[in-house]
Amino acid sequence: AGKSISYTYGFISSGSLTRTVDLTGSTITQTSAIASAAYNWNFDITSNLTFSAPDTISITYSGATDCIFTGGGLTYKDISMAPGSGTTVFSGNFTFANMTMSSAGTKTVKFTENTTYTMTGTNFLSGTAGNIVTVISKTSGSVFTLSKTGGSYISSDYLSLKDSAATPRA
Repeated sequence: AGKSISYTYGFISSGSLTRTVDLTGSTITQTSAIASAAYNWNFDITSNLTFSAPDTISITYSGATDCIFTGGGLTYKDISMAPGSGTTVFSGNFTFANMTMSSAGTKTVKFTENTTYTMTGTNFLSGTAGNIVTVISKTSGSVFTLSKTGGSYISSDYLSLKDSAATPRA
């Protein structure tokens, strides 16, 4: 808890043994990806898991390999990602506060089809003039859902959004 943690290839908590991952007050930075697309953040099995989210998960890898984030139905705070040619793929439903770009540049972000991602904050993946952020479904033509809770609005600029459904919830 309360640390800055950087990892290169994978931050994984899997299996059904009783475990606690307490990242309260921490900043987690993912700096690379495995040569073939692999799960760089993988919380796919969350039974018997006690989880305390870090303040920020920063995906700074900007290479050509896909970076896969499996949320495992958990609740996160802020997720930030760097621009670059590699696609960030989100799978497994999860809740997050804000999802932002760390700096100007293009990025493709994919969300898994038939999955709901819940947002509690107001900032979502803004690009800049000439630097569009593309948000699409992992499977073209199949829909993912972005659900907004807590009222208010979602702020985004220079965003291309396809194969998605949005649901406001009070």
